[in-house]
Amino acid sequence: MENSRAWRILYKWVGFVCAIWIQSISGNNYTFANYASDLKHVLDYSQVELNTLSVAKDVGKGLGLLAGCLSEFLPPQIILLIGAGMGVLGYGSTWLIISQRVPPPALWQMCIVMFLGGNSTTWMTTACLTTSLRNFPESRGPVTGILKGFVGLSSAIFTVICSSFFTGSSQAFILLLVFVPLLICIVGAFFLREVPSSTGPEEYVEEEKCFSSLNILAIAIALYLLGYTLIFRDVEETFSSRIISKFVPWILLILLVSPIIVPMRLLVDDWFITEKNRKETANLENGIKEPLLQKVVLTAAAGGGPAQGNVRESVTCETAKSKGGDAYNGKQLEEGDDNKKQLGDDHSMLEALRTLDFWLLFVGYLTGIGAAMATNNNVAQIGGSLGFGDVTMFVSLMSIFGFFGRIISGTLSEYYFRSKAIPRTVWMAASKIPMVIGFLILAFPTPGALIIGSTLTGACLGFHATIIVPVASEMFGLKSFGLILNVINLDMSLGSFLFSYLAGAVYDYESQHTKLPLGKDYRSQDGLTVGSTNGVNMWSDLIRFSEVATAAEGETQCYGSHCFELLFLVMAFVLAIGFMLDVILTLRVRPLYRKLAKSIRSNSELDLIKKLEV
Repeated sequence: MENSRAWRILYKWVGFVCAIWIQSISGNNYTFANYASDLKHVLDYSQVELNTLSVAKDVGKGLGLLAGCLSEFLPPQIILLIGAGMGVLGYGSTWLIISQRVPPPALWQMCIVMFLGGNSTTWMTTACLTTSLRNFPESRGPVTGILKGFVGLSSAIFTVICSSFFTGSSQAFILLLVFVPLLICIVGAFFLREVPSSTGPEEYVEEEKCFSSLNILAIAIALYLLGYTLIFRDVEETFSSRIISKFVPWILLILLVSPIIVPMRLLVDDWFITEKNRKETANLENGIKEPLLQKVVLTAAAGGGPAQGNVRESVTCETAKSKGGDAYNGKQLEEGDDNKKQLGDDHSMLEALRTLDFWLLFVGYLTGIGAAMATNNNVAQIGGSLGFGDVTMFVSLMSIFGFFGRIISGTLSEYYFRSKAIPRTVWMAASKIPMVIGFLILAFPTPGALIIGSTLTGACLGFHATIIVPVASEMFGLKSFGLILNVINLDMSLGSFLFSYLAGAVYDYESQHTKLPLGKDYRSQDGLTVGSTNGVNMWSDLIRFSEVATAAEGETQCYGSHCFELLFLVMAFVLAIGFMLDVILTLRVRPLYRKLAKSIRSNSELDLIKKLEV
């Protein structure tokens, strides 16, 4: 190729932008509520049967083992297209059913349809993460933070698009789920491929600037969605508000397309540099008769060559010894005489399962992600028990603050890893502390407890979901990374099931002990109905706590802080155990991270020496 760097930029950075777009639409699992009512009506399902479909969808999202296994043998383009194909089958079948173009299927058949739709995202995520981490092996924190951050925003993105373009039309929305991921995956298949990583410190500095730009764009999108959620969504509908609402989704789409500016700028800069070098080379060939600079270099080499050569040789040998292999380039960090696998080496799934470190990581992650997922799944019941009639505000806050947790975890852990060789597992342990505080606040609520608890839990959920990716790749290598990560991600489904089951049991038990007179309108002392969302009353409700609500006839509900008090105390205790496991794991992996940080510095020294030699 005439300019290999230009092609590398094209595939590396445009591929990463495509991965961002794919992740930003991978939250289709969270949009079930947008068409659940119509699906229930068409199929004449009970609420239990509808919940069964929701579980099948979540199981599909949680089971990514096949995608992880095949990612070791198939190129990312194939993995991506398999995911898109499963989405077409799952959501396409759903559209045929909900539009009544086919007879209603049996419940077990409908579960398979929902499983296919949910499972499609695991293929897309596996392709995006594994390829991006291999293309940017020395920037695992920022890469994971950005990609996982857009996953966190995806539900809010779909909500805006759905409410703006497809209000009242679940059929049109399902077609959106069919064709948008398919088109983006087809585009991504052209660019998402493995390419050589950065070749020197200059390219790494360039990567840092690009990731900073992408972080800024991601934060802008998050703030835009946050503003829409907190302000515009509750504005009284007028002619001007309807006009503004027409522009909301288009501005969002422009913001989503904006990351393509980063690779385009790199290509333009590369073109100018290439043209400048070509002109300088032509001028040198035409104007210089006697290469004076070469003589100066040769003279210096003649006078001090051996000593200089010895210094370079000694530095090279020393860095090679200290390096001992480079896990960031797919090599072993250290190789014993018995060829025993060590942390940082490429592990197979079975080899990883035989290590104590894997199970410390697995159980520690289970405690954090499971408790956070259970809180996220039960926020409606939690809000209802604390007197709020509408909890969509808290759901959106958890999603958006989950994004900030994802972005911060990637950037923060990367900075301290490179500068201080601090293991990333430190931050996994540290993120459990705010979650414990949030659970204690929710167990013994005060004014504003649900705001504080939901934001802390959302941020820590994002922190955990992101930090696990670079940790797993650094501990067990990139060779079987896709499979290992998907096994660890089973914690999401397992933890959510265990803690949600506990939440349901506690709630049902406490509801039997909550005896409110039926039909009575329970109000707070200031006379405002609890959970109202009209005008300023919404904001006064948000910063107030009440244990009362309206008990409708026939309801079996629990009202008061006692409804989930035991659950939050149990989860806080479990998180304390998880914190101790993370501390033990940190002590065990500390030598690994010291070697990794030293290896990166050694690579920078070698690159500098090679540059001086040129």
